[in-house]
Amino acid sequence: MSQEKKPFYKFKGYLAEHGIKQRDVAKLIGMNEVSFSQKINRAGSVFTLDEVKTICEVLDISADDFFLIKSFQKRETRAM
Repeated sequence: MSQEKKPFYKFKGYLAEHGIKQRDVAKLIGMNEVSFSQKINRAGSVFTLDEVKTICEVLDISADDFFLIKSFQKRETRAM
């Protein structure tokens, strides 16, 4: 299974650790439970950028931590 098609394990773990139900997140972002489940498990459609933004705002999390693969994450720049 390619990296891009793996379920969002880290995000699912975060929800479990914090006692947050997927159905509750789906409701908060205005999505039905089935669609949310399919997207979080990558079993069909994928989260749109707007959906990721809304999820991050509602849960106060970073897309870098849960939705972006390392090759797309911001790179820190250091002043010399």
